[in-house]
Amino acid sequence: MLTFNSYTELKESLPKGAIAGFDGGDDYGDIVIYKDKAGFYVDGEESDFYAKNMQELKKKLKGIGVNLNKPTFGKL
Repeated sequence: MLTFNSYTELKESLPKGAIAGFDGGDDYGDIVIYKDKAGFYVDGEESDFYAKNMQELKKKLKGIGVNLNKPTFGKL
């Protein structure tokens, strides 16, 4: 069971401003997604990219083999 302190520690350990994270496999490693005014910024360990809307973001993530139903944290 999570206590208030452990939840706070968990929340503080997540990247600031991130809305979701996924496993990008061997090619991309851990992927962290941020929302900004222009769309979405995707920060992968090996490569970064932008998507202008949710539809484009999901298409690009599926294209690199990300399982959108299994985020490591957050949700799209």
